[in-house]
Amino acid sequence: MTTSADVLKAAFELTKRSMKANGFSVKGKTLKRTGPDDNTQLIQFQTSQSSTPSSSKVAINYGVYSAHVGKALDEDPSLAFDILNTHYRQRLSGPDERELWIQIDATDNPHAVADTFCSLLEQKVLPDLERHATDESLRTLWRSGSSPGVTELHRGMYLAFLLNASGQDDEMKRVIGEHRAKYQDTIYARVIEALLSGAGIKV
Repeated sequence: MTTSADVLKAAFELTKRSMKANGFSVKGKTLKRTGPDDNTQLIQFQTSQSSTPSSSKVAINYGVYSAHVGKALDEDPSLAFDILNTHYRQRLSGPDERELWIQIDATDNPHAVADTFCSLLEQKVLPDLERHATDESLRTLWRSGSSPGVTELHRGMYLAFLLNASGQDDEMKRVIGEHRAKYQDTIYARVIEALLSGAGIKV
C-alpha cells in the first residue's frame, strides 16, 4: 500500500532533478549550492512529527550561511551544510504570513506534489535566497535591525564580523560599542567578549 511518505519520497526525487538545474546539489532532504562570497544557500524539507501513513505535512526551511561569519566563529566548514547553522534563516510562509505546512496525502500524484514544491521554490524561496546571498545584503539586513533566524545579540556580532572583513572599522567599533552597552552587567557581556576574542577583534 502506498503511504504519504512514499509519495513524498517520489516527489522529492522529482524536485531534486529540477533544483539541480538551478545549481543545487543534494544531501538527504537538504538542497545546497555555493553562491557569491562563497556563501552557502540551503533549502531543507522538514516533515511534521504528526504525519501519518495516510497524510504527511511538510515545511520548507531555507537560509544562507556566510563564509566570513563562519570563519570568524572558527566553525568547522561542514556546519555550512546544516540549516540550523545558517546566519539568515526562514521558514516558508503562506499568504497569511504564517508558516506554511504543505499537506501530502497517500492518494496524491507525486508529479503534482513535485510541481507544487518547485513552484514554491522558484516563486518564493529562490528569489529570497538570492536577495540575501551576499555579505553586502546580509550587512544591509542586519544594519536594519532585522535578523531572521538568529538572536539580536548575534545579529550585532555577525554584523561586526562582516564590517571587520570589509574594512569598515568605524562602523564596526560603533556596533560593538552599542552591543556592549546594551548587554553590560548581563551574562551576555561575556559572550560578546568571547565572540570578539575568537574572531581576533580587539576594540
